[in-house]
Amino acid sequence: EMLKTPAEEREVMTFGVDCPHCRAPGEEQMCVAKIPYFKECVIMSFSCASCGYRNAEVKGGGAVPLRGCRATLKCVDEGDLLRDVLKSDTAAVTIPELDLELVHGTLGSVYTTLEGCLDKIVDALLRGNPFGDSAESENRKKFEAFLDRVRALRDGKVFPFTVIMQDPLANSFIGPRRDAASLSPISEAGEAPPDPNLTVEDYDRTFDEDEELGLNDINDGTLEAVAEEGSDDDLPAVGGLEVGPKRVVGVADHVRPAPRTTVDHPNPEFARGCDDALPSGFRVRGPRNS
Repeated sequence: EMLKTPAEEREVMTFGVDCPHCRAPGEEQMCVAKIPYFKECVIMSFSCASCGYRNAEVKGGGAVPLRGCRATLKCVDEGDLLRDVLKSDTAAVTIPELDLELVHGTLGSVYTTLEGCLDKIVDALLRGNPFGDSAESENRKKFEAFLDRVRALRDGKVFPFTVIMQDPLANSFIGPRRDAASLSPISEAGEAPPDPNLTVEDYDRTFDEDEELGLNDINDGTLEAVAEEGSDDDLPAVGGLEVGPKRVVGVADHVRPAPRTTVDHPNPEFARGCDDALPSGFRVRGPRNS
């Protein structure tokens, strides 16, 4: 119901791909949908008729935002478990009451409810169980006790608890309560109804987050210019030669590199194979007499 979009935006595109498990030819479907109170998303689905493998991904559409997004939800009753949740593959999920933190990429990209998200967390913990049959019984008991605590949150047996979803690309979303959404239809501005238990805030990404996402290598004119690594500025000073001005990484440098203004050898007096047109003050030494 949350993916009500015009017919032209619901057009499903199909293209052939091979199954990642059995390599049998299959079809992947993709469409663009607009989520209320959020933005456009790309939904991709693949199902293999040969081995039964299935996969679904949800990708955020649009340009890369300048800031990340952090959503903090305080769950107080079962109505909060029915909230729609869009978690991208770059989002991290934290539940402070359990000291549980899932880094980005743990659950992949999913569009489900909060209850479904907790269920996927249980499945992910079971698949990555570090305490197998060979582990000590005490460690296995502690792990099972922790899983029971997560299941209690999923089944609505423990309230309140907090869910924090932090996405440096702002492609994740926690929807309003369904009872509040039904009483407050979508406004013309697309704003969500007031929600005292949900706090959404923008934050500045750290350098490490930009580095991991590959954003530090992009120069769109808004980033600070950085001198090119391996340029003339990295060479030692050579007497008698003038080093040109600092160059900045740009399209022109990659397409047509500027000529170097220094020699490759740190001491040109020991260079060999130089041509006759040497700069003034330089000479080539001949072989030493034995």
